[in-house]
Amino acid sequence: MVHLPNVSPKRFQYRVNVKWAEDKRGRLESEGKPDVDVATPPEFNGHEGIWSPEDMLVASVNSCIMMTFLAIAEKREVRFLSYESQAEGTVEMVDGKLMFSSITVRARLSVESDGMKAKALRAMDGAEKRCLVSQSLRSRISLEPVVDVVGTSGE
Repeated sequence: MVHLPNVSPKRFQYRVNVKWAEDKRGRLESEGKPDVDVATPPEFNGHEGIWSPEDMLVASVNSCIMMTFLAIAEKREVRFLSYESQAEGTVEMVDGKLMFSSITVRARLSVESDGMKAKALRAMDGAEKRCLVSQSLRSRISLEPVVDVVGTSGE
């Protein structure tokens, strides 16, 4: 089991304020961070071009998996050249309730050797299992990693 660095078993709290602006729009605020405009998505008679809670939930899973991978990769000395991922969340009726039934993250990494590819895939597996955000949700979360070998370094 990988132990993440600098994380002690204690309680953490994150504070975010939201203020209604107009119509179906608001602004998220958190001390020391840039404000973020939010709105109801167009599918629910909201606004185009503004982050919605639905976008942010999918983004939270996507970025958490990446951050968890980065922590594991550092600990296991996984050297990679690039990381990029796309996430897609599906909202549908489940047991009479509209909810996210699934979120799929498609991650693509580049490494320099087959040996590093194997290490990267193991780190991605760990990231999928240990992502704090996805572990906190009832939705089915799946990670589909692809690791490309772009060079050879003799590993």
